Amino acid sequence: MNNITISGNLTSDPIQRTTKDGKPVTTISVADNYRNGVNYFECVGWNKTAEFLTQYFKKGSGIIVQGEVQTNTWEQDGQKRYKEVINISKVSFVPKAGSKEEQTETQQTTTLSSVDELELDDLAGISDMPF
Repeated sequence: MNNITISGNLTSDPIQRTTKDGKPVTTISVADNYRNGVNYFECVGWNKTAEFLTQYFKKGSGIIVQGEVQTNTWEQDGQKRYKEVINISKVSFVPKAGSKEEQTETQQTTTLSSVDELELDDLAGISDMPF
């Protein structure tokens, strides 16, 4: 099994691009505090997930990401290079703790699985989602 789950905060606003085929792809960077340091993860969402990330998340947003680790390889200046990215399969909101409004949001935390199958209009009734 090649699954990973990380929880952290976005280090910058999501960056959305479009492939040659017209498919949206969004890249996010997530910082995860670990013991005495910070780990940084590059994550990629495709299609509806890409649109969802761009619309609802911004720098500093709390997020839980689940997905598969993929190692990309290429050659640069005669040397083989490697980069690991997480292909997102599931995204969850993580509200910041503190205010009463944020505590109410905690009760309405939404997990989105297989976002590609959802229409963004369906998100209007977020509290009615079955998961």
